Parts: sequence; structure tokens; C-alpha cells
Amino acid sequence: IHGALAQATDPVTDPDRRAWHRAHAAAGTDGSIAAELERSANRAQARGGISAAAAFLQRATELTSDPALRGSRALAAAQSKHDAAAFDAARELLAIADMAPLDPLAQARAARLRAKITFAESRVGTHGSTTVSDAAIGLLEAAKGLENLDDDLARETYLDAVGAAMYGGRLCPRDGAIEVAEPARLAPAGSQPPRPSDLLLDGLAMRIIDGPAASAQSLRDALALIQ
Repeated sequence: IHGALAQATDPVTDPDRRAWHRAHAAAGTDGSIAAELERSANRAQARGGISAAAAFLQRATELTSDPALRGSRALAAAQSKHDAAAFDAARELLAIADMAPLDPLAQARAARLRAKITFAESRVGTHGSTTVSDAAIGLLEAAKGLENLDDDLARETYLDAVGAAMYGGRLCPRDGAIEVAEPARLAPAGSQPPRPSDLLLDGLAMRIIDGPAASAQSLRDALALIQ
């Protein structure tokens, strides 16, 4: 049925529906269909269709036989599942990515995504005994792993770690917040000119370590760029 629907669907006016039906008609792996699904995922993402993009990428992963490409697509699919708040599916896709020959940057990105999932689950109590404090430390380790591989992403992950420590409140005592903020303040320099997230990272780290007065200018500059 999917094969018939794919044949009846115009590839010019409705390429994504056609790709979806082709994917479900496929028996075994198929690299050309997987590539088509990847393009459909990009279009869905551009439209704000996060769940659709995640579904396209997950099926593309299933149809990919090349181990390295399968790992890359699994990681992209896991990120999309995380963005759609489908955390169990994201973890399953990360497990597939872990079995692939990922390069160091992809490994670091996988560690970051795993830490972000843990933090998201810890906020709603869906990940066993893992606390927000544990999640903050996981994000900190992921940020360190990204240094010298993708410094901009490392800084974004340090900001996630600081945010997790602050979100934890009483669950993250001041000593724990400082444990995150001190390495965050020493994060590698990011893009120039600095992004709002760079100024926010510097300001929040200073606020935890040195107090509100020391951080005021950096935080004002970050807000000015955001506005």
C-alpha cells in the first residue's frame, strides 16, 4: 500500500509525503531513500515541524547500512527527539549512535545530548534517583569534552550547566554551584563579537563566584543584545 501511495504522490509538489511512503515500503536498508528522508527532515525543521523532522530522521537511521553514516543520522535523530521532548526515543537513538564509529566531536555531542536529556528528566522526576545536581555535573563534563572540538558549543554547554545548577536551588548547594561556575568562567573564548549566550555565561559565572555587582555589566550587555 505504501509503495502504491508513493507512486501516486507527486515528487515535485509533495516530496515529503512521497519519501515517507517510500520509506515504509522499503524492505531492508536503502541509502537513497534515507538521503531523501534526511532532506525531508531539513524541510520539516525549517517549517518548525520538530516531531516530523525527528520521525524522518529516525526512519532514515533505520534505512542506513553504512555504520558511520548510520551513527551520524542516529545522533541527529536523537537531537530532534530531544527537541520534541521524546526522551525515551532519544536515548534509544543515542544507543544506536554509540555503536557507530563516531569521530571525537560526534562523541562529545552525544555526551552533551545525554546530559541534557538527564537534566530534562531530572526536572520532572522521570529518571530514577538522578537529581538536578547530578545533571549539572553531567553537563559540566560534557562541556569540558567539547573544548578544542567546538568551543562555541562548549560555551553553550557550560551555560546549560550553570543554568542547571541555578535551577536546582536548594538541591544544588552553593558549593555545588561554584563547582560548576569556576570551570565555566575559564571556558575557552567563543565567537567574536560575543553572542548573547557568551555574555550570559560570563555574567552568571561571575554572579555565582563574585556576587551580583561584579556580574551586572556583563548581564546588562547580554540583555541589550537579546532585546
